[in-house]
Amino acid sequence: MQSVRSWNSKLNLVANALIPEALHPNHLTYLRLIAVPTLILFNYYHAQFTWMFIIVLLALLTDFFDGATARNRRQVTHLGTVLDPMADKLLAFTALTILLYRGIVHWTLILWMCLMESHLAILPVTDSLGRLLGKSKNPSKTWIPRIAPNSYGKMKVLLYSISLCLLFLGPAIESEGMVSWGLYLAYAGVFFGALALVTYLLNWFTGED
Repeated sequence: MQSVRSWNSKLNLVANALIPEALHPNHLTYLRLIAVPTLILFNYYHAQFTWMFIIVLLALLTDFFDGATARNRRQVTHLGTVLDPMADKLLAFTALTILLYRGIVHWTLILWMCLMESHLAILPVTDSLGRLLGKSKNPSKTWIPRIAPNSYGKMKVLLYSISLCLLFLGPAIESEGMVSWGLYLAYAGVFFGALALVTYLLNWFTGED
């Protein structure tokens, strides 16, 4: 996982150099949110995969740059911490639904990806039940779990991002091999997602941040 940390350091430097000072990290998150209805509209009008690939690529780049910029410039906000993961999930789900509609991916891939994000539902429900019963192990935490990203989760996001790009670019250039690689990387992301999920759950129930 040392390579992941090295990648993050390089990404921080690139983000600091490329993103103008006047552009707040939350603005990048807003762009990612705008990409969601844009993709839906493009798919509705049967736009070519090339255009949707460009939108997905640009949206994913904002995902990598907004967090790095926020940390570098100490512009981390509560709104950003809420909107950023929401925008990520909406973009991924929208893109995968379009790929499912176009016959590029199978519904089981989407199911596995959703299962790997199940901690977003399990932990708040478990914590709420614990509070009601007076047995919460994390009384200082709110019902929305604040889980620090780990290396497995970061690798999952990286693999998913590359996978989505390949799954849209493959049909655009009529490359079945690229689509196959996109699917391989997606399932590799599911594997790292499983590792991240186990880590999140263990940290939560042992009271670690």
